[in-house]
Amino acid sequence: MPAANTAAGIMGVKAITVFPDNFQRGLPSHQGVVLLFDLDTGMLKALLDGDAITGVRTAAVSAAATDALARKDAHTLCILGSGLQARRHLEAIHLVREIREVRVWDIVPESVQRYAQRAGMVYKTAERVWDPDSEDWTGGIGVWGHARSKDLIHWEHLPIAIFPQIEKGEHFIWFGCVRVNKRGLPMAFYTAVGPDRRPEDTADQWVALGDKDLINWQPYENNPVLTYSLNGDTRLGEWRDPFIFEENGKTYLILGGTRLPKDENGHPAISLYEALDDELTKWKFKGILFEYADVKTPSIECPNIARFGDKWVIFISPHKEVEYFVGTADLENCTFTVEAHDYYDFSNQFYATNILTEESGRKIMWGSIVDTFKGSVGWQCCLSLPRILELDEKNDVLLQKPAPELETLRAEKYSYALDLAGQKYTLCQIKGGTFEIEAWIDGKDGNGLELVCGSYRMGVEFCGGKLHVADVWMPVRSTADGRHHIRVYIDKMITDVYVDGVDCCTRIIEPVYEATDINVFGTGACKVDVYQLNAENLFSLSKEYLQASAE
Repeated sequence: MPAANTAAGIMGVKAITVFPDNFQRGLPSHQGVVLLFDLDTGMLKALLDGDAITGVRTAAVSAAATDALARKDAHTLCILGSGLQARRHLEAIHLVREIREVRVWDIVPESVQRYAQRAGMVYKTAERVWDPDSEDWTGGIGVWGHARSKDLIHWEHLPIAIFPQIEKGEHFIWFGCVRVNKRGLPMAFYTAVGPDRRPEDTADQWVALGDKDLINWQPYENNPVLTYSLNGDTRLGEWRDPFIFEENGKTYLILGGTRLPKDENGHPAISLYEALDDELTKWKFKGILFEYADVKTPSIECPNIARFGDKWVIFISPHKEVEYFVGTADLENCTFTVEAHDYYDFSNQFYATNILTEESGRKIMWGSIVDTFKGSVGWQCCLSLPRILELDEKNDVLLQKPAPELETLRAEKYSYALDLAGQKYTLCQIKGGTFEIEAWIDGKDGNGLELVCGSYRMGVEFCGGKLHVADVWMPVRSTADGRHHIRVYIDKMITDVYVDGVDCCTRIIEPVYEATDINVFGTGACKVDVYQLNAENLFSLSKEYLQASAE
């Protein structure tokens, strides 16, 4: 297969062999190289992997044809064969269509299973039907999904980033974080768990290495990077969810779990580790940094830690509402002294936080919105809105507000200044199910907001010194004038409610798709701004699920 490019001054030839029986040896059936020569001198300029080039080039042609010929709403991809071309075609066609389902056929059924594992897909057969109500609702494996954004608001879904190496005993990929080491290499740290799903027996901390675009990830060849042996005589159960941070030029890692003394009940705890190399592949156990007082809690999940001025804040997900602890830390001696404690979100549907510190010092936090989404297939949670964190060091209180980038989504605005006088007022009617409410209301009992969509009513109402939000009671902190600043985000079936830039409640509600009346009621003066939001999906819910729920 000779060819020449006179403009580039090169000519090339591809040499290829085909051995169909190679799959029995675990080898590709096609082996090839591409040789590039100088057009003037005939000198060899490059020797290239023929398989890699063929895979990209052939898949790119198919993707171009798909983009030109396939229906714009096409979402099911059928692939015949499960080799190199099958993998490359999935990657390429995913770039031109939103693929929701992939059907693969191969003359060798085991090859299809290997393909599904490599692609990070749930593997289903006629003998094994995926039942969302079964104990094994994941379909047998756990993976890391992937999305990217330039502004924290508009997200592009990408192919699954990390999938387990079943052949090496890895079955589930759990929570973790991504960091760039001092060599400039992106690294995804996560907890890998074996097929028996007992983290106290099978958990290790593994690493996947990413390219500069953070698109392609490959397992680190010397996994795992952390094992139980690091902990010496300290016994730790439920050992998982790594979080990495830097302080004074050193890199540290924390893990949640349970400390297991020999003759006592285990205490939920956070263990601390220090990196011994720039590659972040060698670690030293420093000790137990933090212990949770409630021994009835099985473990600490998804711990985060961040510095705010002279104070440190630890965030934990203890199988209930997310909590935080403010205090001072001595990382060298592995101590954390608690000075204040509070709740970060008053709903147990907001969980598994992760915090990012920008170069400017701004701290951004996300969480997972978890619970049972009726009718969901293939997933059971979605990404929360980004929150900006600050610390009131005088009072040791964490301040949080929606990321200001969300304000760019504001479209039509309705503004009201009212003296309620014990009446209920219908302010406006919003269509589309995605909107924001910003209100300043007196905290007297019986004052509040109301959303009415058909027969469904959701109230945000003051009562007995608390704020009642969709079956959750939030404490209300005192203000100088008794008025409270409330921000409400609604997106179809999820709401975020912020109070005075301090407290928050995230809640799954009944789906709001039809026209929604916005009411305000109570006594005293109030001010309310209602914004229609220019967003198809504010939270990261799948389009197909939203459509199915609406029907």
